[in-house]
Amino acid sequence: MPHPSQCLQLGLHCGNVMRRSLALILAAFLFVASLAGCQNEPATPARGETQGQTYHSRYLNITFTLPDGWSFYTDSQLEQQSGMAIGLLVDPGTEFSKGLMDHGAFYDMYAHNEPTASSVGLLYQFVGEANGEDIGTEDFLRHLMSGLPDFEFTFSDQFSRSIGGKSYTGMHSQINFGSATVYYDYYVIKIGGYFVAIVITSNNQDPESIFEHFN
Repeated sequence: MPHPSQCLQLGLHCGNVMRRSLALILAAFLFVASLAGCQNEPATPARGETQGQTYHSRYLNITFTLPDGWSFYTDSQLEQQSGMAIGLLVDPGTEFSKGLMDHGAFYDMYAHNEPTASSVGLLYQFVGEANGEDIGTEDFLRHLMSGLPDFEFTFSDQFSRSIGGKSYTGMHSQINFGSATVYYDYYVIKIGGYFVAIVITSNNQDPESIFEHFN
């Protein structure tokens, strides 16, 4: 097997690492859900809408405009990425169905740049309370860190960041491959009985330059 830095030059290794780690992130969401019991669900959020180069969630007050060379996943790609049955996603602007919420973690939006293997994903995870113990965003990020054992990630301290007028708990992380670096930024919020996470991945590019496309 070639050295990671050699694979990186071929545009292969980073893409594989990112796809695998994003799958682990999705699994971490499902793991948090396994700690949660059932409760009365809060008002159901609605799916965001994608028009041309822009995604907008009225529920979250988030807008993301594609950087040059990027594209959004289609519904069938989102369903495949989330491991859900075809047709389970609801139409844009429509409230999430019970079947979709029961699925667990799923992507409402996923944008990527194939040549650089950079991406932005917006994940939902519906949870409840287990034995009256509330699961917070800090708990989720700790579970996320413990759920990525196969890679030598380094993590920053957690911090707060306002996105769309709401306070998210953020954390930076990265993996180094010789002179190459893969960055992962996480922004997580819990509203009622569910989590929302923005996950930004980038290959040798400051994630902040991608984050600037949110408003």
